[in-house]
Amino acid sequence: MSDKQRRILVVRPQAGQLSTKRLLKAEGYAAIAAPLIAIEAIDKDAFFNTKPFRWIAITSANAARMVGQQDHWHIDEYSQFAALGDATAKALRAAGFEPAFISTKHSAEGLGKEIPASPSDQVLYPCSTAADDSLEMALHNRGVAVHRHPIYTILQQAPDDELMEEIAEGGMDAVLLYSPSGAAAFHRFFGHTSFTTLASIVCIGEKTAQAADALGLKVACIAADPSDAAMIAALNTLWNIND
Repeated sequence: MSDKQRRILVVRPQAGQLSTKRLLKAEGYAAIAAPLIAIEAIDKDAFFNTKPFRWIAITSANAARMVGQQDHWHIDEYSQFAALGDATAKALRAAGFEPAFISTKHSAEGLGKEIPASPSDQVLYPCSTAADDSLEMALHNRGVAVHRHPIYTILQQAPDDELMEEIAEGGMDAVLLYSPSGAAAFHRFFGHTSFTTLASIVCIGEKTAQAADALGLKVACIAADPSDAAMIAALNTLWNIND
C-alpha cells in the first residue's frame, strides 16, 4: 500500500457498519461510514404464528435482524430457518435462531433451488418491500407454496454535513456497496459529483453490481461471496495488495 492511507466509503445500514469498519482498519484502510439507507420495521407489533410453515427463508442479514425484533411472533417448533449463505446464518444466530439449512449458492434464487422443501411444505418469506421475486419463482418452479411477508422497508437518508465535509477534505479511494438499495442511495446523493468516477466501486454481488451499472456507476470489481472478508479481499486484489 502507498504511504497515503486509502479511504473507503462504506454504504450500508448502521447495524452492519461496525464489523466492516473493524476489518478495514485491520487491513490498514481508513473506513468512513455512510449509512445512506435505513431499515424500518413494518407492523412490528402485529401477532404472527409461523405454525403452518415448514421453512422460514431468510435471504439477508437485515431480514434476520428484523425477524429477531418481531416481539409478537410465535416461532413454532415445526418451523425451521433456511439461510442464504454464512453471513445470513451468522445474523440469524445473533438474533437467537439456529438455521437448519444454509445455502451454498449466494442468491435468493439459489436458496429457493436448494432449500430442502417438498411440495407438501409451505415456505414463509419474511423480506423487505423491495425484495424481488427470484426466491418465490424458484420455489414455484419446484411446486412449493411460498408466502411473501414484507416485514421491513428500506429508506434513503441524506448524508449529514460531517460526512460531506470529510469527503470534501480527504476524498475517497473506494466505495463499498452492499445492496441494490445502497447503490440507488449512493447514486442519488453522489451521482452528480466527480467522486463517482474517481473512486473505485466494489459490489457485494451480481445483483448489486447490475443495479449500480444500470444507474451509470462504473463497477471496479465484485466480491467472490457476500461477506465483509470477500469485500476486503476484492479491495486488496484491486490494488494488488497481498494478504
